[in-house]
Amino acid sequence: MASLSDAEWEVMNVLWTGGDLTLAEIREKLKSMGKRWAGTTVQTFLARLEKKGAVTVSRSGLPYRYGAVQPREHYERELLEDLKKRVFRGSGLRMVSSFMQLEPLSREDLAELRRVIDESFGEEDTP
Repeated sequence: MASLSDAEWEVMNVLWTGGDLTLAEIREKLKSMGKRWAGTTVQTFLARLEKKGAVTVSRSGLPYRYGAVQPREHYERELLEDLKKRVFRGSGLRMVSSFMQLEPLSREDLAELRRVIDESFGEEDTP
């Protein structure tokens, strides 16, 4: 996966929440998020994202429509795998432990984490 810049993440977030959009629609959504980028700037980001294989462009009519190739979760997984490999020497336990030390989990978050762990091992919920 080609890494995404912070600005490219912003554009992708718009596409993930809005579906296939025109340049004008993307600019409007970015503007509502406080990003007042020129159309040419957004076009440059879209062209880079297309080259990286992250964005698809429908050129069958005008205006062109842009959409995300993969869901957000795909990029989250790729980014976490890279972080685990490079920073935590491949250890998922070290990575999760570090995250938990940064910010303690609420009881609700811990219950959800237990559910996810149980599901990953195929264990049934117990009353």
